[in-house]
Amino acid sequence: MNFLNRTYLVSVLFLIFPSTASSQFRSFKFDNLTIDDGLSNNSVNCILQTRDGFLWIATKDGLNRYDGQNFKIFKNNPAIKKSLPEIIP
Repeated sequence: MNFLNRTYLVSVLFLIFPSTASSQFRSFKFDNLTIDDGLSNNSVNCILQTRDGFLWIATKDGLNRYDGQNFKIFKNNPAIKKSLPEIIP
């Protein structure tokens, strides 16, 4: 099979099965989140997404849980024994 025949065949397959070709590529959307959006600090150490969809963002000023719209910030509270530990580098 020569080059032109292969090119023609591939073109025809893409026309017949367009969803197969495009389903291999996923699009991702990225947003920048800052202290203006509610993040406790712009210096991020770690990010994790849990199965329930929350983004957990560790910063110098606490642990931030992001639900896609709002942040809930968890910090060390010396008055509460079971609060997050304070890590001093």
